[in-house]
Amino acid sequence: MKEDRRRAMIWSYVFLCIFVVFFLTPPAYMLITSLKTNAEISAAVAPWWIFAPTLDNYVELLTSPTYLTFFRNSALVSVLVVLITMAVSIPAAFALSRMKFWGSATLATGVFLTYLIPETLLFIPLFKIFVFVHETTGIQLINRWWVLVVLYPTLTVPFATWIMIGYFSSIPKELDEAALIDGAGYLQILIKIFIPVALPGIIAATIFAFTVSWAQFLYPLAFTTSTDQLVLPVLKKLVKNYDDTPAVRGIDLDIADQEFVVLVGPSGCGKSTTLRMIAGLEDISEGDVLIGNEVVNDMPPKDRDIAMVFQNYALYPHMTVYENMSFGLRLKKVAKDEIARRVENAARILDISELLERKPKQLSGGQRQRVAMGRAIVRDPKVFLFDEPLSNLDAKLRVQMRTEIKKVHQKVRTTTIYVTHDQVEAMTLADRVVVMNAGRIEQAGTPNDLYHLPATRFVAGFIGSPAMNFVPCRLEASAGALWVRLSGDIVFPVPLEREERYRPHLGRDRLLFGLRPEHIIEQRPHSAPNQHVFEVPLEVTEPMGMETLVHFMIERTEICGRVNPNAGAQAGRPMKLVADLANMHLIDDASGKVL
Repeated sequence: MKEDRRRAMIWSYVFLCIFVVFFLTPPAYMLITSLKTNAEISAAVAPWWIFAPTLDNYVELLTSPTYLTFFRNSALVSVLVVLITMAVSIPAAFALSRMKFWGSATLATGVFLTYLIPETLLFIPLFKIFVFVHETTGIQLINRWWVLVVLYPTLTVPFATWIMIGYFSSIPKELDEAALIDGAGYLQILIKIFIPVALPGIIAATIFAFTVSWAQFLYPLAFTTSTDQLVLPVLKKLVKNYDDTPAVRGIDLDIADQEFVVLVGPSGCGKSTTLRMIAGLEDISEGDVLIGNEVVNDMPPKDRDIAMVFQNYALYPHMTVYENMSFGLRLKKVAKDEIARRVENAARILDISELLERKPKQLSGGQRQRVAMGRAIVRDPKVFLFDEPLSNLDAKLRVQMRTEIKKVHQKVRTTTIYVTHDQVEAMTLADRVVVMNAGRIEQAGTPNDLYHLPATRFVAGFIGSPAMNFVPCRLEASAGALWVRLSGDIVFPVPLEREERYRPHLGRDRLLFGLRPEHIIEQRPHSAPNQHVFEVPLEVTEPMGMETLVHFMIERTEICGRVNPNAGAQAGRPMKLVADLANMHLIDDASGKVL
């Protein structure tokens, strides 16, 4: 007896080991791969083990602006699908297991058999249904995350119902009869008896429904195309070389549906080249451009469903405004009444209705720019591209047109990629700003993030006007506190909330203290926390009307501050100023990273 038991235990462990190998090998391999570097993952012969483990892949995922969007959509869809699945499958299983009627047994078996139909076979009928609904009601079902909430139950309800039928059938019939005698109706029997008794089965069906909807891949790939639903324009490792000179050096960027993204940077940083590669006007040396989840590297510009507004307007001089705006639609042979409707609608949005019969030479610069925007709007593209559209306008008109572009985007919610070298345009127009330098993305984020939380010295100095001040400094410790020394007699206390972050850099060389001019102000009667007074002789003052810029030196470095015009700032005389250290930055001069 003992020998038989020992053999049974041995075989149990053997089969358990086999099960563990089959079950854990895929997730173990996934874990190992996630800790590899990009070079190891993409190697022709991938190493089987981790020789240089890294968490970079996790950091990149968790800091990606689209990760939370994907997580939110997945969680929301999964929870709603579970609720719908259980709301349908529990009553259905109760009816099929207890409410006997002609064909109920066949129907119960058929419920499970529907799950055996490959889901890909449903795509064409579903697309046909979606098109029919759109044509008859105007309701757009494709590229809507909530449609997945309707589709997924077609996968989860049959199997969950089948599971529940098995659990409900195992409940003794006498419980129903006793409840009926006690005066319960069938709904009460379901709620008060069947659900509590069959709770393990309900939990199993719930887990199944959540797992299927969370891990589903094909339906989102087929029926959603944008980043707020999935992903819209995507740049993957995009590279552009002119002979041996790199212009764009492997940039990665996801752009959300209806998002206004501005590419900004100095001349030669690669922003216009990037835009032209998206438009199909420049060949791509390496990498991919995806629009609507489709790689468009080899697709001609006309087939990319984009519209572009150029720096020099690019209006056809021999055509009227109406003809310019309708040109692309006429090439596509759109019906004349539809063309007229779109042009008139765009003209009304841009306030150029009275200009439709004029030719470009009869228009001002601002009017020409509006016509160029109108030509883009009437096409109703997936993506608007703007290539420094305001650079040829004077300062006053540039401000006016900047406001017009923002108003148009609020009315015509289309994904927009805008290129400019003007950081004011970038900050005022963008939902998200992408700062480029030497063909690379230095940082991407909201205007507020770039201003208050720059990642590098380049971004800190590029965003803001006048530019951030940078002064060589040294971190010192005294009396249990940290201090940042700028010169022999100017030393500032480090804010308490930053001491832990800065303490590892104590005593290091080549550190820079960064502070914006607007955070160096005149001394006032009442100071806020983390404001520190210091006195310096002023070298230059620049009255600006609403403020006065003051310039002074710290250790041969020129510093700029912004004071009230009535503060009495005079060149050549000392002045007490206040540094708002809550907005200070400490920068590693060697790497250019903000600490």
